[in-house]
This record gives sequence, structure tokens and C-alpha cells, in this order.
Amino acid sequence: MPILGFIDGGGDSPGRPVMGTATAGNTRAVITFVPPSYIGKGTIAYTAVSSPGGFTGSSAGSPIEVAGLTNGTAYTFIVYGTTNYGVQSPSTASSNAVTPFAPPVYPPYGTLLAANQCSGTTLFNLRADGSGGTYNEILAYNSTACGYQPPPPQCDPPGTFLGTVCLDINLNYKYADGSCGSYLVSQGLVNGQCGYVQPPNCTCCIGYSATDSRCFCPVPGKPCQQQARNGTYYSGGCGADGGTGINCGGVCTGCDCSSLAGNTYWGAWYNIGRTCTQSSS
Repeated sequence: MPILGFIDGGGDSPGRPVMGTATAGNTRAVITFVPPSYIGKGTIAYTAVSSPGGFTGSSAGSPIEVAGLTNGTAYTFIVYGTTNYGVQSPSTASSNAVTPFAPPVYPPYGTLLAANQCSGTTLFNLRADGSGGTYNEILAYNSTACGYQPPPPQCDPPGTFLGTVCLDINLNYKYADGSCGSYLVSQGLVNGQCGYVQPPNCTCCIGYSATDSRCFCPVPGKPCQQQARNGTYYSGGCGADGGTGINCGGVCTGCDCSSLAGNTYWGAWYNIGRTCTQSSS
């Protein structure tokens, strides 16, 4: 007698999923959907299929990713479910069309995009931040290249004494002119300034200047004692003409150019034979 039995058909067909949205990426798309409230008997998995191309992706639920797409091509998708018994649900309506795309390529961080740009009076370089944005590399604040006008300088009032200036051996006083310039007023030759040393009031034998060693110079506090330019001290030393001795303070008469010891070493340069009537103090 034959054995009676039955074949399990897997139950009723699952309900129809409801399409959500498709979002494109780089050679792929992600599709969202709402599963049906009734899935029939057993478990169910969902498949998304592209058009064109028939590329598929599967998932136990939403969302589903479909890979292998061609960037720049527009695609739509449908989703359906299949139970573990092989029972397939009706397909969703087609999704919105999406076009996969390659991600943007950004310049590396620090790439110079624009040089010497101005923001107000600030000078800067525009550089890439590596993620599609930019940043400013500040070069200068208050830059004249960006129209900055510095305030006028503060000048000294006219006539303000600024110091001394030597032109050769001549001393000059420097004064402000009131417009940030200056002018000089010459003081001529000033003893001890600009390298000038005033020659002493010396008595010289005929034909010789004060820079010569054959001249005698007054010694302060000693009217009739004078120092020759060669460093030797002498008594006498009146005028080169052997006069009244004005260089001895006016109190020495008949002076000559001989030494205290009567040395006539200087010979004819001196007027021999006259002596000083007042000895040195």
C-alpha cells in the first residue's frame, strides 16, 4: 500500500517591498527600501538589481549596496525578496535614477593656489588644505601692497638742536627744519673739536711758523719762561725781532732767544746779546 504524504510549498508569497531611495557613490550605489510586513514562511533575503547592466547586491535588510557600476552611467534599481524556501516576492517599483562618480581629487595640503592676495590691508597667499578647502598664509599686516598708508612721521619742531657735525675740521651745529629734514650752521674752527687744535701763542724766530721747533710758547704762570716746540724750557724768548718781550707778559725787555745758560746753539736764528731783565718765578 502506497505511503501518503505532502510536499511543503514554502507558504504564501511574501509581500512586496516598498522602494526607498538610491544614492550613488564611486562605482556603486546604495538602495534603501521598506521590507514587507508579511514575509511568508521561513527567512527572507533581499536582492537589488540595476538597470542597465543587471548588477546585483544582496542583504538581509535595508540598505543594499550594488557594486561594479560604471561611473558616469545612470542606473535605476528594483528590490525583491526571496525566502529560504525559494519563494520570491513581487518586485518594488524602480528607484530614482542615480549616476556613480569618481571622488574629487584635491590638491595636497599647502599647494599654492593664489599668491599675494589682499584682504583689507592684509597680504596673504591662498593655499589648499588638502580636503577641498583653503587657508590663508599671512605674509604681512598693514601692507602697502594692499593699499595701507602709514601715518606721517613725527618731525622735530623747527630749530631743535640735533647734534654736531664735522665737515673736515670745521664744527657745525645741526638743527631740525620742522619737516623731518635738517640744516647746518657752521661754527668754524673750534679748539678741541673735529680734530682741530689751536696753535699756541708762540714767538718764532724770523721766517718760522708755530709748528716749527724754533718757536717759543708761553708757560702759564711763568711770564718770562717759555717752552720751545722741541720741549726744552728757556728764559727769554721775546719777539723774533728781539723787541720788548710782549710774549713775556710785557714785563720783560731786551729779551733774546738764547737759552737760560746763554747757549747760542740756535745761532743766527736768535738775536744774541739781549737778556731778560726779569727772571722767571
